[in-house]
Amino acid sequence: MDYESIKRLGLDHYNIDLEKSYEIFDSIQNNHIIYLYLLKDENIFCPNCGSLHCMIRGSKKCNIKYASSIEDNITIVLTRRQYTCIDCNHTFKQSNPIIREGKTISIQKDFCILESLRDKNKTYSSVAKEYDVSVTYVQNLFDKKVSLKRLSLPTVLCIDEVYAKRLTKHKYCCGLYAPQWKKIVDILPSRHKLNLIDYFARIPISEKDKVEYISMDLWDSYKEMAQLCFPKAKVCTDPFHIIKHLLECFRKIRIDVMKRFEHLKHEDHNFYWLYKKYFKFLISVSFLIL
Repeated sequence: MDYESIKRLGLDHYNIDLEKSYEIFDSIQNNHIIYLYLLKDENIFCPNCGSLHCMIRGSKKCNIKYASSIEDNITIVLTRRQYTCIDCNHTFKQSNPIIREGKTISIQKDFCILESLRDKNKTYSSVAKEYDVSVTYVQNLFDKKVSLKRLSLPTVLCIDEVYAKRLTKHKYCCGLYAPQWKKIVDILPSRHKLNLIDYFARIPISEKDKVEYISMDLWDSYKEMAQLCFPKAKVCTDPFHIIKHLLECFRKIRIDVMKRFEHLKHEDHNFYWLYKKYFKFLISVSFLIL
């Protein structure tokens, strides 16, 4: 394999044996497979005892998902030497310059994935498909490497939870939203009251005093937090949860009434089927009256 090919891949600063390394193309999988061999290390020493008396004991291959650009689908098969320390009998391998220890995806590919996520038109799923990785991997990489600065608190602050058990150790995340800007202020890993109080305690009082209204659901923890952290703001319940609770109350009443006529449900004309079939109409009429 020539130096220009190695340079094109961004691997020219690695200790690669160009004479042994070669490349093949898998037309079925549309994948470039590059077999790389590392040159013999000079002044190799044992990481366990520091001894310079080490001998080669074979080699080991590892497959690496690599990408030098967003158009490339590349797999690198890297062969590394294994050494044994003569003094302490410790076995170790050549360091892997392309990936972190215990990983199968290169640092370069991680960088390309993060660069692709800069495009607002791309999603986690589209980027994962583009680089042949899982959606979870893209999400975890973004969360680990990218730190987004929160927006300043708005005049009207909306608070609600989002189910996120698969993404965090907590069952629900807490979302802060600014309706006048139509933007997310921040996403908190937990909706627990103590965590929320600790989060808002770090925000300057002058910034919190700018919040005039806080919209939330009927959960007590949100209300208690708002009264403690935003004493000057007015707390209100958002319309969605008000309608939701009204519908739930109406549904319970409808079911209670239906049970009174359940013994007549096998007859042709009765109130049981009326409440069962036309309950949506009854709801719409009820809200018109309200």
